[in-house]
Amino acid sequence: MVNKIKHFILIMALLCSVTPVLAQGDDLPNSGAIESAGITFRYPDGWEIVDDANAALHLTTGTVDLAANWYAPDMLAEYGFEMGDVASVMQILQFNPADVSVIYDWTLVQDMTVGGQQISTYEFIDTDRTGPYAMLLAAFAAPDGTVFTADIYPVQGNTIPMTLREEALLTLASFEILPLPAEGGDTSEYDYIFEEPGIGIMLPGSWQVMTEANGFVRLESDETYLDPYWYFNEGTTPGTEDDIPSVLEDVASGVDAPYDPARIDVVEVEGRSVTTLSYDDTFANNNVEYTGVMAGVLLEDGTIFAADIYPMYGSEITELDAALSLIAGAHSVAADAGDVPSVGIDPVSMGADDQWFDLDGMGLGFTYPASWTLEATDDGYPFLRSASTDMDPYFVLPEEFASHGIVAGDPGSAIMMMLRARGLDRGVSSSMLERSTLNGRDIVTYGTLVTNGSVTYDTIFAAVEVESGAMVMAAIYPTAGGTLIDGNEALEILVTATSG
Repeated sequence: MVNKIKHFILIMALLCSVTPVLAQGDDLPNSGAIESAGITFRYPDGWEIVDDANAALHLTTGTVDLAANWYAPDMLAEYGFEMGDVASVMQILQFNPADVSVIYDWTLVQDMTVGGQQISTYEFIDTDRTGPYAMLLAAFAAPDGTVFTADIYPVQGNTIPMTLREEALLTLASFEILPLPAEGGDTSEYDYIFEEPGIGIMLPGSWQVMTEANGFVRLESDETYLDPYWYFNEGTTPGTEDDIPSVLEDVASGVDAPYDPARIDVVEVEGRSVTTLSYDDTFANNNVEYTGVMAGVLLEDGTIFAADIYPMYGSEITELDAALSLIAGAHSVAADAGDVPSVGIDPVSMGADDQWFDLDGMGLGFTYPASWTLEATDDGYPFLRSASTDMDPYFVLPEEFASHGIVAGDPGSAIMMMLRARGLDRGVSSSMLERSTLNGRDIVTYGTLVTNGSVTYDTIFAAVEVESGAMVMAAIYPTAGGTLIDGNEALEILVTATSG
């Protein structure tokens, strides 16, 4: 039986229901919420929400229409775009004229401030069967990296009246991600506990916890962002303060920030040593130069808690003392061992009834026992299933490594690719991956929790390198959600991978 997997990224469409909500006052007195996407927006009187299968949200006055869409960071990654890459979204995803002879001219893009939001606009003349008409494209990047877009065009006449143009842009500028309240941990002493690393923090003043669509947790105030990261100690050797500069270098590399060891400094904050690294960079979405600060502190169990701190507006951090106080106040707390799936490996025997799972029809594949069955998704993608566990296999050939950010000889980079494709890579570094040997084969694994709707379940991502240099990977998770049972057996299956 030959089964081929041609692609490893499935772009999922989010079906959203829009709930209009009446508000009072200001120029945008009406508000709506796309609750399933965690988005709110406001719009003027005279506009109404209408159904449109071609747009995530459609508003109209009867004279002018606004079709809005948004691209979360995980979706941007699937297109190969950086977070907040407004320019690429406008040119490649948003620009879609009815008249295919119209050419996009990026030099005509204009930046303007609308409702306190910096928005990029691009206007051109499109033509359909009714004749020529003005089309106004507008887009901006939200703080979490989501890009919101609006196509604004007349449905009566061929121009956009100035008043309605301004109202439409104000409506777009009002889009924002709903803040989620800080989650409490088991220890009431802390305002928030990062459950996976078991790190508790206190939030200064008006700071709050924000959870992005891809699950990445960001801390922020009214003027400052703080992106947290953590690095576990490997084996039985705890980290030391001497390890912090290399951790900050890794964080800087992960966010494409410059690293200059000469700018490393150690400061005392509330009786604790905090290592800092200042850097100068430019926001890609608005070309504003700014100064950011990486900071790290050694916790009681040898874990290093680090952060990238940068301004929400302007070029300078106005609340650095509060941010460093937050870092200095972090502590290791008792974590529930059952919260994170174990990636321990127990022997599982493979028998004479093993079957072959062919990945590319040219000798790349692996064997699996008769206790697992071959299944297929509605889209025809094959996967394996045991009595309690699903295993989705993938592969990438060496000639495709560059386009997917995979490094030859490093299965860990294949796991990072999988995490990026699912929007799960924020806060994860290569040092957090587990490297071990199973049945004489090197295997790299990463265990985490994945939330889909209201269900949270264990997931193991794993990768091995085969003789040809290709990477064979798998996502392993419980069939019905919850706790993973046959994860070890799935890993035993994966390490039989060969390229013939």
